[in-house]
Amino acid sequence: MEFCAKIANQLMLKKIQNGFSKNIVSSSLSIDAVLNMLAAGSTGRTLERMLSFLGSQSVDEINAKLRKMMAVAEGCESSEDASNGLILTVINGAWVDQRFPLVHKYKEEVLKGIFKCEANTVDFTTNADQVVDEINSWANTASRGLIKDILKSIPRKTALVLANAIYFKGT
Repeated sequence: MEFCAKIANQLMLKKIQNGFSKNIVSSSLSIDAVLNMLAAGSTGRTLERMLSFLGSQSVDEINAKLRKMMAVAEGCESSEDASNGLILTVINGAWVDQRFPLVHKYKEEVLKGIFKCEANTVDFTTNADQVVDEINSWANTASRGLIKDILKSIPRKTALVLANAIYFKGT
């Protein structure tokens, strides 16, 4: 999580240096969620390195941690009302190129089961612009209109896009 906080801070500093003058919020939780989503779908040496990097012993440990994280988020979402002044929504997205179908277990148990997201099969090679529009629409909806364009373009060689959005409003 410390590494994720460093990434979030670097992203925030870059925005400030580029003259971004609006409120900026960065979330190491989002970065951690996406890295864990990626690790949960990895195998072999990639999995070994991801586990080491994330400080976990196994995919089961990662999945257990993610289930707890998503349960807390769902608990806050279900209490969304004006009386407690808190709105917290955590939403995840996945877009995979049709050339690289996901393993059924990962798609159903991890993405759908833990992260509550559908794995959208897309064609990055010939429809990259359309996929950018789709992801931007997802971000706009997930952020309740606060994030209009999360992406400008996607390389046509892209295989997978994993995303996490957190909407927080509190008094």
